[in-house]
Amino acid sequence: MPDLTPFYLTDDQITKLVAMEDDIKFFKSELQRAEYVGLDVADIRKRVEEMESTRKKMIEIYSKPK
Repeated sequence: MPDLTPFYLTDDQITKLVAMEDDIKFFKSELQRAEYVGLDVADIRKRVEEMESTRKKMIEIYSKPK
């Protein structure tokens, strides 16, 4: 395999991914409210959980080593 430099996100991109945590918490609380009134948000909840998992993995994998 060729000796290639791994791809990393910029510090600004990592900062934006980290900052999304508060938005995700807020969105999850809104999903709970929607469920409380009887709306079916199971598909949306699944997509949000997948997005959150992907975001965490991106921060872990694509952050520059310190």
